[in-house]
Amino acid sequence: MNEVQGTIDKLQTTVRWDPDQSELVTILKIWAPGVTPQQLQQ
Repeated sequence: MNEVQGTIDKLQTTVRWDPDQSELVTILKIWAPGVTPQQLQQ
């Protein structure tokens, strides 16, 4: 689970810096369906 969590953390960081990259948001949803861009921006 740690490896998966690390991947999610990297994706979350990328989404924060590039919120317009819809592809990154899609990848994040695949890894963590319960996480939304709105939650990441908080």
